[in-house]
Amino acid sequence: MTIRAKFLLTFFAAIILGIGSTLLIVTGKMNTMNERSTQAYMEHALSSTNNYIALFFKQAQESATMLASTPAIREAFGHLPLFTDNSEPQQVARPAMTPQARTVDEIFQLVKDSHANYSSITFGAENGGFLEYPLASWPAGHDPRTKKWYRQQMESSRATNISSAYTTAQGVAACAVTAKVSGADGRPLGVIDIDITLSALVVMVEGIKIGQTGSIILLEDSGMVLAAPQYKAWVNRNISECPPCRTCLPPGEQARLRWTVLKNVLSCTRAFRAGA
Repeated sequence: MTIRAKFLLTFFAAIILGIGSTLLIVTGKMNTMNERSTQAYMEHALSSTNNYIALFFKQAQESATMLASTPAIREAFGHLPLFTDNSEPQQVARPAMTPQARTVDEIFQLVKDSHANYSSITFGAENGGFLEYPLASWPAGHDPRTKKWYRQQMESSRATNISSAYTTAQGVAACAVTAKVSGADGRPLGVIDIDITLSALVVMVEGIKIGQTGSIILLEDSGMVLAAPQYKAWVNRNISECPPCRTCLPPGEQARLRWTVLKNVLSCTRAFRAGA
């Protein structure tokens, strides 16, 4: 090989190496930009979902607080239907109620009818009185003071509480929002309970797509999965029982996940890929 040929070979090799290095740098930067763009989109989706969920429950808590502080609710104490001494199931229709109870029943109807996700509204009183809208038949000896939602709110120092999620007889995810009713002198009179369905949250979460295969998992602080678009079998199970996320969701993180999306979704990318 002549000196000229060697020189040309060296020259073109340098050019090729330079181009190759430039392509690698550009490709690396593009991949980084794509990763950052994807991460930004995912974080935006998570943030928007969290905001929606926060507003969803804030509205229910405000409704419960408003009802608990309504004078007509307080004035109905001692005038609500009693089922504690009944020997058989019973229901009390509005015409058979006291004037005070009828007023409360009408207020409950207005609030429920203006909120599609409210399934029922209840007032359980400290003397055992009980009123729920819509009208239902209650078993013999029904006493709201023995119910978990009543006891938890009465024992709580919080103005309102959100119960753990449960599944209704119709297979719909739901929960209860409660608030304590107190008299003008601060004496506890009872508890307002609003049962709300979580269908709207589930539908919203299932409609969010991240990239071509990504999605969001909705779960509560207990780890119970409420919505998992790509993994329907996970719903109503604990996230710790659902591979592959159980390996990348630290137990400490679960304790902070109430009605929110999976916060470490970026580290769980593989878990959201079809067939994972």
